[in-house]
Amino acid sequence: MSFSSARAGAKSTQGFLCYSFPKRIETFAVRTTAGVNVLEKRAADDKTFDIKVADWGYVSIERQNELARQAREKAVADKQEQQLRDAYKVKHVGARVCQDQKNIRFQGTVEQVNGDKVKVFVERAGYIGAPDLRPGGFQQEYYWLNAWDVYACE
Repeated sequence: MSFSSARAGAKSTQGFLCYSFPKRIETFAVRTTAGVNVLEKRAADDKTFDIKVADWGYVSIERQNELARQAREKAVADKQEQQLRDAYKVKHVGARVCQDQKNIRFQGTVEQVNGDKVKVFVERAGYIGAPDLRPGGFQQEYYWLNAWDVYACE
């Protein structure tokens, strides 16, 4: 296979990745106004291949998965950090608080505060995105929770 360097601006073009069998050699091709550029990966740790195809706009499935994993981890960390920053908003009697568990939002009122713990009377539960729908079997109850495990409801 031949290789010619991609010109500037090749990121806006469409490319495709294929594998040569039986050795599963990665080959990436991109069409530009100058023609078709093809690059074959010669070794598993071929950084030149990875850099060049990235310049051409390709993101490998492995890299996409890694970026998605990092984004999920960052979102969880950001949410936890925000909850810690906002814990003071729920650490007083009468605060309206919520907690999301999967697709259900629980809503209640803080009745007691003891350090970082709050006693919440959970009054209602509804599906996130459809708050008028109620999960079956819900009963109002009291719970002692960490202040950072709930957030102030609007």
